[in-house]
Amino acid sequence: MERLGEIIDLNCIIGVGTILDFNDQEILFNILDMTAFSPVGFKVNFEIELKTEGLRAVKINPFGRP
Repeated sequence: MERLGEIIDLNCIIGVGTILDFNDQEILFNILDMTAFSPVGFKVNFEIELKTEGLRAVKINPFGRP
């Protein structure tokens, strides 16, 4: 199921970021799961998958500028 949110944190050194979805949940993601680079503040569509590290955002697509 597709979800909507905003990138609130991005650490390019370790390759992870955080999305705040529209239910105020923080979801971690791996930068490699982004379809296009999107900086902090961008609105994104994404899906949730259970990975070995826990629930993670995947298939992250930007759709709006800050």
